[in-house]
Amino acid sequence: MHLPIALPALSLLLALLPSSLAQQSPSFSLGRTCPKSHPAVGFSAQFSGSNTAGHVVMGTLTVVDDCTFTVADFSVTPPGPAVVFWAAKGESRADLVAGTPINPTQIVGEVRGVTWMVQLVPSLTWSDVGLVSVWCMDFKADFDHIVIGQGAAIPPPTPSTGTPASPTPASPSPSSTPAVPPPTSPPGSSPSPTAKYDGCATLQQGTYNLYWSVDQPNNLISLGVEIAPPTSVSLQGGSGTSPAFWAAFGVPNTTSVSMVGADVAVVGIDRKGAGYALDYYITERSQCDYQATRSVGVCPDNGGDPAFNDVTYTGVTEQAGVYFFEYTRPIKPVAAKAASDAEIVLNEARPFVWAYGPITEDPTRPVVLYHGPNNHAPPTFSLQFLPASRTCTPLMAMAPANTTGGNTNTTARVVKTLTDADGPVFNVTVGPNANYPNPPAWGISFHINGAESPVLNLTRTTTYTFRIAASSQHPFVLTNSILGGFGESGAANMSATDTVYAGGEAAWGTPGKPFVLTWTPNATTPASLFYQCWVHQKLGWRINLRDAAAGGSAGTNATVGGTGSKGGGAQSTRDGVWGLVVAVATVIAGVTLL
Repeated sequence: MHLPIALPALSLLLALLPSSLAQQSPSFSLGRTCPKSHPAVGFSAQFSGSNTAGHVVMGTLTVVDDCTFTVADFSVTPPGPAVVFWAAKGESRADLVAGTPINPTQIVGEVRGVTWMVQLVPSLTWSDVGLVSVWCMDFKADFDHIVIGQGAAIPPPTPSTGTPASPTPASPSPSSTPAVPPPTSPPGSSPSPTAKYDGCATLQQGTYNLYWSVDQPNNLISLGVEIAPPTSVSLQGGSGTSPAFWAAFGVPNTTSVSMVGADVAVVGIDRKGAGYALDYYITERSQCDYQATRSVGVCPDNGGDPAFNDVTYTGVTEQAGVYFFEYTRPIKPVAAKAASDAEIVLNEARPFVWAYGPITEDPTRPVVLYHGPNNHAPPTFSLQFLPASRTCTPLMAMAPANTTGGNTNTTARVVKTLTDADGPVFNVTVGPNANYPNPPAWGISFHINGAESPVLNLTRTTTYTFRIAASSQHPFVLTNSILGGFGESGAANMSATDTVYAGGEAAWGTPGKPFVLTWTPNATTPASLFYQCWVHQKLGWRINLRDAAAGGSAGTNATVGGTGSKGGGAQSTRDGVWGLVVAVATVIAGVTLL
């Protein structure tokens, strides 16, 4: 699964399973001194930079000696729990699960552009290491891996930071981060929108910065939210190439970091692709119920009444997947506005709240959803606005900007339908699931012929070929289960009514060597079933079957009674019902089928 050294840089927004921000400089040295006698010495290859498990791994691995390798310009985004360098004999799922840690030190938090030297534990040699994986032990997930070959085939790269060493990541505490001067723009580019602000602080390393300038005579503070939304957030919604997410910053009503009771400004991109900034008040940890005058949950002030919104939105700038939102708000509450508004104390360190997360599929208003366990202010977070200082590293690339003024001008995406005309060969890969029709989901799903989680309308007695290139993490299975994900123990996790019609644990492949699965549904195959992942739940979606002689479009039949069994089980169908069922399900899920 390694690529040649020549590889274009990728910029992907992907996610799942974020882990703690806290990170210390890891040491992968075991104090070993080893010769350079093994044939693998000198081997070098790059991680693919693709997203096969909801995480993107980039960097160059080079075997230095019989017990050491380096990873240069190494990144893991977003982070995951219990992630290690992992040795396995081969690329099969069984080999990967049976592997062992190469080094006991874990890869903690999000890693970006570091160079590390890693030593094998004494019990391992390169003869034992068929591949090196970036492996999540908690979820038995292969984020990416490199198959180890013989050396000298590719010249070892020159590490970008000189002698490989453990990095020293910046502290998440703004007060302990070295001051960073305002950025300047290269010749011919647009000025950075961050340059005009007096102060900045890092709220979450590599993801979220806050900028500010204070105008005390006019009782205003100008704020800029710079955010690179990770996969687990941005892929929950959005349209076209635009993600959909929210980010909040505000004042708690206590002397500690607490979301409930906080007065916050929420910025983001809604499902229509438009930017926004609104004044919110949080009464409890739940979705807003949007009741008149006194909504409950995470809600705009006074149920969204514009008269009570004291946040003035001034626009959003996007560069290479990093978004910069700008708005102003009063330093002290305005009497005519909502009673829930709070004062921003400027001259002393105070607790503040911040968070970011996905929004619902509802295109009429951006209903914020749960931010997850780590995408929020830690209990000890505090910030002082004056005197202003710049203690953050800008996330935004110094490149020509796409300043939208609050609208990314995109077109809503829909769930597609593929038919016999698109087959009978279907190419199966994995990609982001911005519009997964049965949410909530995992952040990625199967793509078929390039379409995200499509409905397949097919015909009995026709032979179909699925070319599966979704990695060993996602074996492909045809089943009557709307969830799939039978897990590591496979059949032991299946219910009494779960049936597999084709595929299974061995039905996985890579782009270079796809697994070829042929399937011919017959008269006993149910009219409705699902393509799913054998290991993980809800990566696939629906298959509708019609009889070859029935005419019309597949998907016009409804299964009545019984789940069927592999190779048999008569099914009664009733024409015209299934189309109604799909229509109702579509309205409930909030998606559009083509």
